[in-house]
Amino acid sequence: MKKMTRPLLFRLLAIHAALLNGKYPNAAQLAEQLEVTSRTVHRALDCLRDDLNAPIAWDSRKKGYYYVDQSYRLPFIELSEGDALGVFLALNLLPIYRGTPYEAPLRFLLDKLTNLLPSTVNMETQELCTALSLGVEVLRGETNLVSLNLSLLSNAIAQRRSVGIKYHTMSRDEVTERIINPYHIHFVEGAWYVIGYCHLRAQYRTFAVDRIKECNIVDQPFDIPADFSIEEYLGDCFILERGEPREVCIWFHANQARWIRERVWHQSQVLEENPDRSIILRLRVGGLGEIKRWVLGFGSGAKVLQPPELCQELKKELDSMSHLYE
Repeated sequence: MKKMTRPLLFRLLAIHAALLNGKYPNAAQLAEQLEVTSRTVHRALDCLRDDLNAPIAWDSRKKGYYYVDQSYRLPFIELSEGDALGVFLALNLLPIYRGTPYEAPLRFLLDKLTNLLPSTVNMETQELCTALSLGVEVLRGETNLVSLNLSLLSNAIAQRRSVGIKYHTMSRDEVTERIINPYHIHFVEGAWYVIGYCHLRAQYRTFAVDRIKECNIVDQPFDIPADFSIEEYLGDCFILERGEPREVCIWFHANQARWIRERVWHQSQVLEENPDRSIILRLRVGGLGEIKRWVLGFGSGAKVLQPPELCQELKKELDSMSHLYE
């Protein structure tokens, strides 16, 4: 088999899809679609027939090419039922990217992959909709604003250009103007975030894309520092909150311990089993706000043992909560 170059591979895929559609395309039609000469199309057809054993035939009545065997699939892109499941899952994850600059190319790619599936697998993919669903979180923020911001930030990262933003800080409920060097775009818990260097604070910061009220690329180039690592930047976060890493120790009642054992909550975690089937979870994380909210979700089934400041924060929170029910 001859080596496939990217342009040739593209032409083979396009011609293969056209023949599967059963519309009997001829060389002139394919040449117009691919924006090449008819001679180039004939070379691609020869490659399909001679090198890839495609069952191509000519219908003199309909004046076009067709597959004698409609079950034929290109050997290097054959997709299985497992691949169909993968396509289905990817399609159901598209809401995460709805309205963003990533949606159109992803949808286009998934449509092409779906068209390459055998018809029986296509049917199975559709039937999966009645047997399987994904609880994908609704994208946070106003869709058009998030989409515009993501597009500008993606371009700025590619061009290595700073951006000027007006940012709404929720904790202080105020809007500030600042220049940032965007390094990385991150999605977590239904929201997009941009991570980079903030000129106003002179340090690395994380900004929620949906809280950027205005965004524009400025003529100010930057380089990502050689010592910056997104893995290290997020490594100490429980979810996204950063701070000085501290040892956190949490006791879980036996009833709650069953859920804690089921998954990895943080890369630093260590589990200690107790004779009564309760467990102690040890973590090293930066920022305690996310941990505090997480522990509260377990009610009386969890107790923070350290650090002392987190114990005090939880006590104050619980005291405030108790007054609501007096």
